[in-house]
Amino acid sequence: MAKFPELQKNDLYISGESYAGIYVPRLVERLDWYIGNCTQSQQCDYVPNLKGWIVGNGVTDYNYDNEDQYIEMAYWYGIIATPTYNGLKENKCTDEIIPSQICNDLFSEVANATKNINVYDAFGKCYKNPSDLQPSPYSSKPHAFYRSGNEVTLGKRYYTAADYTPFLNKRNIKLTPPCVYSKAIIDYLNNATVKQQLHILPQSSTWDLCNAEINQNYDRNPAGSVDVYVNLRGKYRVLKYSGDTDMAVTSYGTRAWIENLNWPVSKQWK
Repeated sequence: MAKFPELQKNDLYISGESYAGIYVPRLVERLDWYIGNCTQSQQCDYVPNLKGWIVGNGVTDYNYDNEDQYIEMAYWYGIIATPTYNGLKENKCTDEIIPSQICNDLFSEVANATKNINVYDAFGKCYKNPSDLQPSPYSSKPHAFYRSGNEVTLGKRYYTAADYTPFLNKRNIKLTPPCVYSKAIIDYLNNATVKQQLHILPQSSTWDLCNAEINQNYDRNPAGSVDVYVNLRGKYRVLKYSGDTDMAVTSYGTRAWIENLNWPVSKQWK
């Protein structure tokens, strides 16, 4: 803001997608506190002209953004059979911390039925064949590397929903196969010339799509972020949109938590 003072008075909207459904509202919450503190003390050089936030397919309320909505979408798309769906519901399988044998069998049926489905785009491609994993033209090396402890390990070429969407795999049940193709971006962002052009220091750590150390040490707030919508209601403009082929953070879950707010409707659904 010091370098571009002409931007200081511009309207500010913060946006993001997927897990940004947690950290975008939390950032707005923090900024709201900062703005209030600055207004009261009148000692801040810059007070952002915060107007609102935008979230697409965002994790918000873990009561709805969970395995249940994944199963609902799988059933809605006709991916899992009615007996499988009914069995999961009747045995309350997603409520169990340690699944019973019957629930394990039903989850296996779900895993088998969705084995070729990209959880982030139900009608999109699932990258899992060796032919999908050829070296990128951006790199002379066939693999990307990242450092783990004192060992240099081959970087992942693709990721599973367990990496991206751990709340779908709270019992380490692998609901989806590797699908997300990451090699091109890994090779590109670790390319020495690219790093130089982006002013990234040569001794910086290798870029990777997911960070195991952060994931392992991350303390998730069980409340999600739905309380931010409640606490800041009326202060800012908010847009929540949802794509209909995402099975990880679904329209089904989004609609459920919004309806659960039970706020008055000013414009009807269309």
